[in-house]
Amino acid sequence: VTVSNVPDAEHVVTIDNGSPGLRDVTIKVNGKTYPVHLLDGQRRSVDIAAALHSGDTNTVVISGVGPKTSYADVIIWDGVGA
Repeated sequence: VTVSNVPDAEHVVTIDNGSPGLRDVTIKVNGKTYPVHLLDGQRRSVDIAAALHSGDTNTVVISGVGPKTSYADVIIWDGVGA
């Protein structure tokens, strides 16, 4: 999944892994890579602020690896209230 025009204020990627879930997720932000290893049912948040450019010109690419029926929900957000 590729998300374009992400504003720099939205610097947290949260992954709610399913069951069966993904084993590994790769988050690429403007060329910087964040690898994430997950267990079934696990929730992980990654702060991507260091890779974001000012404004809303950022591109975030998220890819996952897991069993054929695995799934995860992913949100990109500002982290306020976390």
